[in-house]
Order: sequence, then structure tokens, then C-alpha cells
Amino acid sequence: MNRTFPVQGPDAAIQQGPFRLLKHQNRLGLHGKSVTSRLVLPVDLNQMPSGTITQWILPLEELSYRYSCGDSKGAHPGVDANNHILIGDHPDHENVHDSGFALIWDCGWYPQYWVKFFTKYLYHSGFQPTPKLLAAAGHMSFERLRWVQVAVTWDKPASYAALYVNGVCISESPEHEGELEVDPCGTCLYAGSTAFAIGDIAVQGRRLSHEVIANQFERENPQPDPDYQQKLKNMYYGENADVFSFQPDGEWTQELTLSLTEPAHLDAFYVQGMTDSPSITPEGLEVHTSERMPDMKKQEEDRQQMYLWSEQTFEGDLYLTYEFMPLREGGLSLLLTQASGLQGEDFLNEYPRRTTGSMSMVCWENVRNYHWEYYREVSDVPPNSATSGLIKNPWITPLAYRRVRERTEKHVWHRLEFLQEGERIRGALDAVLQFDVTDSGTRGNGPVYRHGHFAIRCMLRSHLRFRNLEVWNRKPPFEIMQEG
Repeated sequence: MNRTFPVQGPDAAIQQGPFRLLKHQNRLGLHGKSVTSRLVLPVDLNQMPSGTITQWILPLEELSYRYSCGDSKGAHPGVDANNHILIGDHPDHENVHDSGFALIWDCGWYPQYWVKFFTKYLYHSGFQPTPKLLAAAGHMSFERLRWVQVAVTWDKPASYAALYVNGVCISESPEHEGELEVDPCGTCLYAGSTAFAIGDIAVQGRRLSHEVIANQFERENPQPDPDYQQKLKNMYYGENADVFSFQPDGEWTQELTLSLTEPAHLDAFYVQGMTDSPSITPEGLEVHTSERMPDMKKQEEDRQQMYLWSEQTFEGDLYLTYEFMPLREGGLSLLLTQASGLQGEDFLNEYPRRTTGSMSMVCWENVRNYHWEYYREVSDVPPNSATSGLIKNPWITPLAYRRVRERTEKHVWHRLEFLQEGERIRGALDAVLQFDVTDSGTRGNGPVYRHGHFAIRCMLRSHLRFRNLEVWNRKPPFEIMQEG
């Protein structure tokens, strides 16, 4: 099976519903005027254990993160405003749940671009009770009126899938033991979106290599924008990373220093969730969380994951650093900083202390924080990769994302550094800059956070060791004349 569906001509896809034909930068595209508009491609993926689909798309809007507002369900059954199916196998084209195959751009959690070969949703059907064939890329946004070529290639028997934008591989399927499950697909493909104009679509009956897909993009786009191509490679290949170096000067005060090798050092923290997971060893504080997935319907009972909350609060500019050592493959560790209640109050001491290890406290409850996932080897992370993401909560606003094409080395000490100076926030691992972003208090997602607790959180299947924690503050430019 090798077939190209141009926008016009006898080989074009069948149009169902209202469309308009657009031309931009000498390329044609079909724009669906309704959520029921669709292009029908007579392609049966059940007959294709391996294959590749490339598709040109033209975003007609700035497509990035957006916070959920009201009910995202559309008036048409199965339509969710957070999901845009670029191409899929279900005749109700925007029906993510019942699609056995779909290439989706999803802005409901953060800009997440993913492909699935199973029915239902990415979380948690893609991983439970058994892992399914998928590939997912975080933080993929699309610029208005910029043509891009998206591609997916797969090999079901090899449990492999990969995603591309402009010939850049932005994600691959996670590694699992055994063959990943797939569900039957429909006997046709459907494309179309009210947010995109759809250009030429090509379907090939074999898996293609990175080099072949990159070369195909170059042939079809002989004058790519070098700045945009480099932006993709910086984010998803980790190219052009800067060296990070910081040493607190006389304006900074060391507020906390712990080697994490003495039992008394645990007294500096409130252990939430899996309370027996942290222990002090001569080499550092060791955390080992559960292998068992908690019941997602009973998150308040989650004792499989844990937080180490600082009992102390910190105010002003913040420099926080520690060393960590992964002791096994898998797991996830994140850092929360400047954590306070929604009105800036001390949530840890004003309210009953929480006991759940659930993720809900990070993103979906009444706790403001910056949330940096710096060690990520969970089910939706590509193999042979390390990814790093910074999110502002509880508005779930992505501030930064970076992927490098090598795993974090195990049984080796790594240094984390987090530095916030005013609105500017930087993070580094082993002196390599992971992000350098500027927050704002005027974007509809709360103020710039400047005080609160910090926490180290370890999710499922994590086994890490920590040592040499330091916290420094540069105080705000006002005097405290009296305090009660």
C-alpha cells in the first residue's frame, strides 16, 4: 500500500460535509467548516501491520495550552474541544474514545501530541491494565499559518511507533517487556479539523526510518525555516544547551543545609503519602516507592507515592540545589517550589495535613506551586530519552519542556539546581541548563510565586537517593518591622 491523497484531482480524498479550499505560501489545504466535516480515505490499517502516514497541516489559530473552561464537551456526541484528531479511523471523526487509531493534538492537560492504536484515552487506558501501543510528545504547540508536515510510522509486531514534525522525531513508543497491545482499526481513515487546513496526505505500507522521513520532508519543502527547525531540535533533541553556573553572593542567605545522612535530618520534612518510603543511610536519604498502581478512583487513599515537604517556608528569590542518584530504571521524581495556598497562606500549617501521595495535590487542588519534573522514566516517556518539564499550578500552565536523546545515568550522582530571581526561573541538571523562562502575574494564571514550602516528590516505581541539600534566599526589598 503506497498511496497519496492530494488536495485536488481524481486521487483526492472524498469530502463529506462543508469545506473551503485555502491557499497559503503556494500550498493548498482543505479546511473543514464544521466538526462533522471530514475527508474519507479508503485505507484499511488492519491490513497494515506496519506503515507510515505523512500529512501537511496549516493551523489557522495559535494552538497551544489552554486552561479548561466550563464543559469542554461539544454539542456533537463524542466531540471534546480539547482534542483535535488530525487523522483517525472512526467515522465520527472527533470521537477519541471509540477510535482504534488516531493521531491527536490535545491541549487539555498540556500541549500533548500523540498517536494511539487502541480505543479509549491515553490516560489511563494506554497503560492499564496492560500497556498499549502509543507514542506521545509533550509541549507540542503549533504556530498560526505555519505549514508543518506531521508524520507517524509504526510496526505493530515490533511494538513500535514514532511521531515526527517537519522530519524531526519528537517521540517514540515507550519500552515494555513483551508485545504491546493493539485494538482492531476501522476500514477507512478520516481527516479534517476546524482548527487546521489539511494538505496532501501520503500513506505507505511500511515503517520508515528517521532518515527517510527527514529526507522526505526536505524534498517536499525545499526551503524550510532554519530557525523553526532548530527550535524543534533544541526542544526534542536537546541541541544547543547552555552551561549553567551560579554562586550565591553576599545578597543571599543560606536558609537550610542538610547532608541528608543523619537521622535527625528527616525532622526537617513532613512525609506525606507512603510514610515508610524514606530512610536515612550513610550515603544519603533513600526513597523507594511502590510498584503497585493506586486506585485512581480513591486518590485520597494513595499510599504508594510520597512527598517530602519542607517544614520551613522561604520568601524571596530562591536558589535550591541537591544531588540525586537513580538506583534503578523507571520512576519519576519532581521538585515543587514556592508552594502556598491560593491566597498565599501556609497551607501546610493552616489546614489539616494531607496524607495522600496522589498527584492531585500537585496540579488539581488548592496549592500554588512551580512543579519541575526532572527525572522521568514513566510509561509515556520515549525510550532512550530524558525529559524535563516545568509547570505552574494549579493552572497547569506549561512553562518549559526539553527532551534529550539519552537516559539519565544510574548509580551516579547528579546535581539539580533551581534558581528563581524575580520573574526569571532557571533549572539545570549537571550544570546543563534545562530551562530559562520568565513568568508573569498578568496572564490569567495567578501571580508570580515568591514564597512557600518546597517538596521533593517520588512517584511509582521510584528508587532514588538524595544528599547535600542547600536552600538560599535573597530577601524581598522590604523590612519586617514587627511579626506576631
